[in-house]
Amino acid sequence: HEVFINVLDLNEAPTFISDSSISIKEKETFVIKVIAKDESEVFFSLSGEDSEYFVINKSTGDLSLKKESNYDKKNSYTLFINASDKKNISKQGFKVNIIKRYKKTLGTVMDNISGLMWQDNKIVKKTWLTKANYESSNYSDTSGDTASTYCENLDLFSYTDWRLPSVKELLSIVDTNIKSDLKIDSTFENNMSSAYWTSTIDSANSHFSWFISFKNGYAYHSDDHYSVYVRCVRSTIK
Repeated sequence: HEVFINVLDLNEAPTFISDSSISIKEKETFVIKVIAKDESEVFFSLSGEDSEYFVINKSTGDLSLKKESNYDKKNSYTLFINASDKKNISKQGFKVNIIKRYKKTLGTVMDNISGLMWQDNKIVKKTWLTKANYESSNYSDTSGDTASTYCENLDLFSYTDWRLPSVKELLSIVDTNIKSDLKIDSTFENNMSSAYWTSTIDSANSHFSWFISFKNGYAYHSDDHYSVYVRCVRSTIK
């Protein structure tokens, strides 16, 4: 995003040719790059009600929040952006709106940052492999009543492209800032303070796969015959 400002070497105020508001996603810090056009060097500064939450590079115009945005704590900010060529100063009111990261809809939770939609309609427990495949060392065969096939057969909210998440994807919804023994945002309603399977196989042990503990937010690997909780995911960005 960019804000364009015309700074003129006249006794007239410069003209802003950009919108006076912008929306950013929760957890983001960078807001916008402010650009001012003038024959001489332009310097940027901030003022106004919420300017204390922001910092702007006086030369480049990069505007950022000092801390990660948090919708539940503050979902909008108003401030002034000032541009000066040491002769004239232009000031424009500016509003920053925060888009909430998670949205719950009919048994699913949408992550507006990652573009992933998560199952959240029930608590489910499955093995990574069936007992028969595990005992016969068919470690790559996830058919049968397993975590992978459960997700692949899931029909939820008219979507049928569910899958078991990777370890990276499942870690993305862990919130270690939460002090309780359930390290996940309260938007998720069907939770266990326990282990959840991922689709990621342990590269050192073909009969082990990775899971995430939502009790402490850490990743571990485990034998594939254990019954562990499952939360399916689908990608909304194709």
